[in-house]
Amino acid sequence: MTLFEQLFTPERRAENERKQAALREKYGHKLEQNPAQANYVYGLAREQMVLDQLEAIREGTLEADDERQQQLYTQLAEGLALQGRFEEAAAITFSAPHKEEYRRKAQALSAAGVPACTCPREVTEASPTDAKGTTRPAQVQFEEVWDGERMVAFVRCLLCGGVGAEVS
Repeated sequence: MTLFEQLFTPERRAENERKQAALREKYGHKLEQNPAQANYVYGLAREQMVLDQLEAIREGTLEADDERQQQLYTQLAEGLALQGRFEEAAAITFSAPHKEEYRRKAQALSAAGVPACTCPREVTEASPTDAKGTTRPAQVQFEEVWDGERMVAFVRCLLCGGVGAEVS
């Protein structure tokens, strides 16, 4: 079974349509007030757009070389990542840096709530104007993703580079 056949199934397409309808019914005009929610809806639309193009290539109504197909799979992976589906995105993308980032986020999401590392939450640095020093956070939120049910905030440690996830 090819990668395309695994991705493009009537069940998956119907599931996406059900998700979009449920979101419109549940949130109405309030859905896209949070940027992460807007990205989720954009990710659903992007996934559908790419799957339609891949279907057209498979049927022969659209021509594309291998490089163009790889670009489409990378775009599909980006759409899945916008939906918080990082494991699927890592399996599909042809971009090595994206694959690594998606895997790190998938691992962080599977261990949500567990600290990204054992580094301190705050770091105190010497300051020329304050004898006590300047305190700054050692971990910062770098991305927020909504997976259709919950909000996930990704946190990166500035000391070691570890990635963690906090679910709300």
